[in-house]
Amino acid sequence: MELLVKVRRAVAAGAAAQQEADLRGGLLNQNQWESTVCLVSSAIPSRDQKSLAKFVGPNGSLNVFTAAEYNATVEFYWAPFLVSSNSDDPQAHSVVDRVIAWLSIAKHTRHWRAAHFLIFNTYIWWLNNFEMKVLKNPRALPDKYTLVDRPVAYKEVLKTWANWVDRGGGDERRPP
Repeated sequence: MELLVKVRRAVAAGAAAQQEADLRGGLLNQNQWESTVCLVSSAIPSRDQKSLAKFVGPNGSLNVFTAAEYNATVEFYWAPFLVSSNSDDPQAHSVVDRVIAWLSIAKHTRHWRAAHFLIFNTYIWWLNNFEMKVLKNPRALPDKYTLVDRPVAYKEVLKTWANWVDRGGGDERRPP
């Protein structure tokens, strides 16, 4: 409940009265999201004041818990590496040879534009081997990649994400 009260205050302090506050997990593990929703949901006794929806489409998966009384949503959007990768399909993401495009982030950020809080979990970065396959050119075929040490690839992806945040998170109405 305390989290929802803080979110409500953050929204009230914002410029738009109708603006929603979202918690979105680009790399938030689905089990963590479900636990968060359970905790938040238990603080809202009325069934009429909360809802849960799941959207699965060709561009990914989005789960949305809505707390109407608090004008807040807790969302889980599948983006395991923050940037585009061959693991982006939420139904077929267990890929042995994972490949990322460390400068290609627009596919996912369109789902994060309205968020006030972004929560990421980096566990998938440290699975498998010590190197990451990075596309030389995002338009190239998946077999045209360079092997890069995982910490280096992770740093570059975080730079790509930070640059997006510094540019205002894709929302010109919200200052960076």
